[in-house]
Amino acid sequence: MKAFNIATTTILAGAVAYVAVTAKIDHNNVVSQISDLQRELNVQSFKLEAVSDNYLSLSEVYDSQAAKLGALSDQWAVSQSKIVESMLSNVIDGEEISVLQMRIASQRIELEEVRELATLPPPQVVEPEPIAVLPEPVVVEPEPIAVLPEPVVVETVAIVCPLPTGEVSFGQYIERLKFRKAISFVASFDVQEGTVANVSFSNGVSSKLGRATAKYLTDAIPTGQDVSGCKLPFKIEV
Repeated sequence: MKAFNIATTTILAGAVAYVAVTAKIDHNNVVSQISDLQRELNVQSFKLEAVSDNYLSLSEVYDSQAAKLGALSDQWAVSQSKIVESMLSNVIDGEEISVLQMRIASQRIELEEVRELATLPPPQVVEPEPIAVLPEPVVVEPEPIAVLPEPVVVETVAIVCPLPTGEVSFGQYIERLKFRKAISFVASFDVQEGTVANVSFSNGVSSKLGRATAKYLTDAIPTGQDVSGCKLPFKIEV
């Protein structure tokens, strides 16, 4: 509908220009021209009804038609006086001219409405802000801490082989034996269950000397702790 009104303004402006040029023709020609313009206006009206009411197209049409309307309005002011003179001299029916004037004034109002519509900024589309999706918290179970038992330190007690006590003299056990030369030997023994056991000697010890030395060890070695692998050296001087 807006496009129809704008097009109508264009045709009316053309009619004004045409009348201004032919203001000096006689009454019959003026009436004929007005009728032709009216028919042309109707034809153009039907054609313009098919025009799409596009927002951007209206804006471009407005700028063009507004310039033309301003120029034609000036022409109309000049031509109006000439038309009045023609009407007075030829007794023209002024009703149709008045209708044209009213329609031009109406078109001015329509143009102002179109101008306001064309200058409005396009609607802004506000996109919704994305909603942050927080990940589900991951529960990490703590791994059990292995509690190691404290190491048990077992103290090793070194058992020292016992030595003969000074209360018993080895000479008393060998005083009846006869020796031709000096003798050196080693006696080996264990202490088991409170007694001296497993007595043995190195080579060169006679049976009599061995029995005397074993008796001495039995009487002289303390037997309070069990121990094995003990050795005791002996030396007999002549």
